[in-house]
Amino acid sequence: MLIIHPTDVTLLGAPLPGVESIAVSREAARFVFERTDAGPHTVFADAPEQAVEITILRAIEGPQPAGPIPGQQGALVFIGALSGADGPARRVSAAVVVRSARIELSRRKGASQRIELTALSADGAADPITVQEVNP
Repeated sequence: MLIIHPTDVTLLGAPLPGVESIAVSREAARFVFERTDAGPHTVFADAPEQAVEITILRAIEGPQPAGPIPGQQGALVFIGALSGADGPARRVSAAVVVRSARIELSRRKGASQRIELTALSADGAADPITVQEVNP
């Protein structure tokens, strides 16, 4: 999921201005394969352990308060169209833990911040990302 220019972004209970994009990626933390004696190919595969990673990219203008600290936990909430187009707005929320917060400098783009988060499931089975349609 890629959200371009989300609105009303809050992270750990504080507003987060200047967010240009939020990317939600999923990957298998552990993968299981099964084979049979009938041949060399896999007959079953599963991802019993998964990780949901979130990357926030934001522009920095002027003095900024200290950013999030790795290990901090709290909520990420924002509103955006999932397609990046003029589709219906959706409210996306997740309990997260901060993995890193880096300042990046570029002559072309100026100063920006990359915040990397891991989404946390409430019970291990529920999807850690909640998406709700926002009524106009």
